Amino acid sequence: MLERYVGTYMATPTFSVVYTLEGDQLFAQATGQKKFPIFPESASTFFMKVDDAEIEFHTDDKGSVDYLVLHQGGRDYKEMKK
Repeated sequence: MLERYVGTYMATPTFSVVYTLEGDQLFAQATGQKKFPIFPESASTFFMKVDDAEIEFHTDDKGSVDYLVLHQGGRDYKEMKK
């Protein structure tokens, strides 16, 4: 199930976050930053231990992930899957 979240998500034309799967652990790596693990809260919502943020993956009507929303600092940031 975690495999469907793997990919590159564009926050801006010059800033993206790459999500990878290593074993059964999902990782995130933003442009110019270190890779870090993210942890599940539910089937589609994850949290970070390195920052106070939550990642919510959204699927289309066929069940494919098409974007995510990063909830951080009281704001929501939509990132489209590339």
